Amino acid sequence: MNLNNKKPDHRPKKEGQGPSPAEVPNLGLTMGLSIVGSFYVGRRLDLWLGTSPWLLILFILLGVAAAFKSLFDFAKK
Repeated sequence: MNLNNKKPDHRPKKEGQGPSPAEVPNLGLTMGLSIVGSFYVGRRLDLWLGTSPWLLILFILLGVAAAFKSLFDFAKK
């Protein structure tokens, strides 16, 4: 039941219209958490396996790559 008496908009989004402004903080959060999370995982694995600093470097690079992938996916919208 639609209480607003408005018809839902089922039209497809126009190409090149871009993301809404509400999605911008989501991008920053995704990028930041992917880098910080990979730093944490790499650091913990280095401490556990005694391979310092190699896994930390590897996981930071993976986190940065994931952050850039999020950025490129965001830019495609």
